[in-house]
Amino acid sequence: MQGLIGMVVIKLVESIVPGSLPSTIEGPIVLVVNKADGDEEVTAAGSNIVGVVLLQELPHLSHLGVRARQERVVFVTCEDDDEVADMQKLTGKYVRLEASLTGVNLALSTSNDVVAKDLSCNGSSTVEPPGSYNPSLSAVKTHSCQGVSAGGVILLADADAQTSGAKAAACGRLASLAAVSRKVSSDQGVPASFQVPKGVVIPFGSMELALEHSKSMETFMSFLQEIETSRLDGGELDKLCFKLQELISSLQLPKDIVDRIGQMFPDSARLIVRSSANVEDLAGMSAAGLYESIPNVSPSNPIVFANAVSQVWASLYTRRAVLSRRAAGVPQKYAAMAVLVQEMLSPELSFVLHTLSPTDRDQNSVEAEIAPGLGETLASGTRGTPWRLSCGKFDGLVRTLAFANFSEEMLVSGSGPADGDVTRFDCRLQQETTNN
Repeated sequence: MQGLIGMVVIKLVESIVPGSLPSTIEGPIVLVVNKADGDEEVTAAGSNIVGVVLLQELPHLSHLGVRARQERVVFVTCEDDDEVADMQKLTGKYVRLEASLTGVNLALSTSNDVVAKDLSCNGSSTVEPPGSYNPSLSAVKTHSCQGVSAGGVILLADADAQTSGAKAAACGRLASLAAVSRKVSSDQGVPASFQVPKGVVIPFGSMELALEHSKSMETFMSFLQEIETSRLDGGELDKLCFKLQELISSLQLPKDIVDRIGQMFPDSARLIVRSSANVEDLAGMSAAGLYESIPNVSPSNPIVFANAVSQVWASLYTRRAVLSRRAAGVPQKYAAMAVLVQEMLSPELSFVLHTLSPTDRDQNSVEAEIAPGLGETLASGTRGTPWRLSCGKFDGLVRTLAFANFSEEMLVSGSGPADGDVTRFDCRLQQETTNN
C-alpha cells in the first residue's frame, strides 16, 4: 500500500510549478493537478507536497511518475468527472489518501490525526519525508575529464560512469553484451543475440573545454557562483538561468569532434543527441526527463548537430534542473554533462518492460507498456494510456491489461529534413484496428 494519513490539506492547482503553492500554506499538501507535460519536479514546487492526483492518464514509467515515486510522493491519476467533482469539494480540507492494488481512496480526515506518513508496500513502515532523498555526493563528484583533448569522443562500448555518466555507461554495457550475445544460445539452441544502436560519447569536460576556447570560463564561473544562492522571488533565478543557457548555447563544438563523429556514422544516418549527466540515473536522483535530448539530427549537417550538442549542455542549467539539484542538496558546481550520440531508430512500436509488475508486485510476471511510434510518448507527459500486457515468466501466459488510447504518435521520416524535430501523426485509427 502507498498512502498518506492525517494533517493533509488538499489543494487544486492548474499545474505543478514553483510558486503554485502560496508560502502561507504549511504542513503536508495533496495537490489535485489539472494537467502535466511530464517535465515537472514535484517537490521543487513545494517540499511539503506529499501526494498528487493528476486529472489525466499517464504511462506508469512516465518521467513525472518516476520522479514522484523517487521523491516518495503518492502519485495517482483520475479522469472520472464524478470523482473529480467530489475531490473539488474537499479543497482546503484535511484528507486521507490511500493507493493500493484494489484502488485509490481519498476521504475526509481531521486535523487531530497524526502527521502524514508514507506507507510502504506492506502498509506498515514509515519512510523518510518527501524532499529528504539524497543521491550519493561521492557519485556526483566522481567524474573525469581524462581523454577530452585527445580525440574528444569515446566509443560507446568503452563508456564508463566516470567519463561518460551513468546513462552512457549503461548503454555501453548493453553494447558490450550485444557483442557477446552473438555467440550465445539457449538450452534449446535458440540464438540469444540482440542488437543495440551504434553510439559514441562526448565526455565530461568537453563543455568546459569549449568554454576555455571561447574565453568564457570566467563569466561562466561567476554565473555559477551566483546561481547557487539566487532567489526565486523577483525573477533572480530565472534571469541567471537564462544567462547561463544563453552562454552555453553559443559555444562551438570543436571541429575535430564533429569531424570524428561524422566519420563514425553514414551521412544518411539520423542521430539522437542525449544527455548523460553525472546528476542523473543515480540511486535517489533519477532526474528522469530533466535534461534535454535532441532527436533527428545528421552528421552531414555539422551546424545543426553542433547546436544540438550545445542545447544538451545548456539543459544542465534550466530552472527545473537547478531547483532539482537544490532539492537534492547537490551543489551546482558539481553538475557536469556528457553527451551520448546514438543512431536513431524509427520503430512502429516502442515499449517499456517492467521486470517486476508495477501494479501487483508479482515477481512471476513481466509487464510491458507499448505505444505507437517513438518511445517519447511513453516517457513524456503525453495524455493517454498505452497497451499494457502481462506475461508469465515461467508459463508464457499473456494477458491484456489495457488498450492504447493515444491520439497521436511521434515519428522520424527518413526522407524528411534532419532538423532536430519529429513529425506527429494521428494514430487513433491504427490503435482501434490493433485493439480489435
